[in-house]
Amino acid sequence: VGASKPRFDFVTDVAGDSGPERVLIHERDVVVFGKGFREGTSYAFITAGVASPKDILDATARDLTGDGKAEIILRAVLHAKASKELGGDTVDRHALFVYSVQGDKLVRIFAAETGRALGKDQVLGAVAFEPDKRGYAIELRPARAVGWNEKTYPFPPDTTTAGGLEPLLLPWGDQATRRYRFNGSAFTLE
Repeated sequence: VGASKPRFDFVTDVAGDSGPERVLIHERDVVVFGKGFREGTSYAFITAGVASPKDILDATARDLTGDGKAEIILRAVLHAKASKELGGDTVDRHALFVYSVQGDKLVRIFAAETGRALGKDQVLGAVAFEPDKRGYAIELRPARAVGWNEKTYPFPPDTTTAGGLEPLLLPWGDQATRRYRFNGSAFTLE
């Protein structure tokens, strides 16, 4: 890790006994360790699928599954090259990632596109954590567009997972919401 400090560093109960673990976001890695995790002798990590550490915009934790252990929630941006027809600029896909400690591993249990931008034009989605029978359901909702409208939006609407992300809901689309429930290992579409 060298001399650089973690960008995010917090303590919460994500695994093991009832004691807290330390969660670090260092470079692109999410790292979990603590006295009650793996008997305090090791750690777990997963590398977020972003190009650069600065692409991780925010990190927090919350018990979404109702098991008494917090899940790690990242907001990030993914960059892709636009087609020649779109000028070859960079398309920024804003995303929400949810990670959970399962056994002694850190795994991604949900990911969704929450926004898309190309230059000054953008479409924004919304995410809500809705109380469920146990824990929370994750609900994706359309929000608003800036610069684009239904006729000028240059991308086909995604209806299924694209690039490992649940689809962005468009303000002019057919779906008002997409709701995901935890099935014991991941959040899946109802």
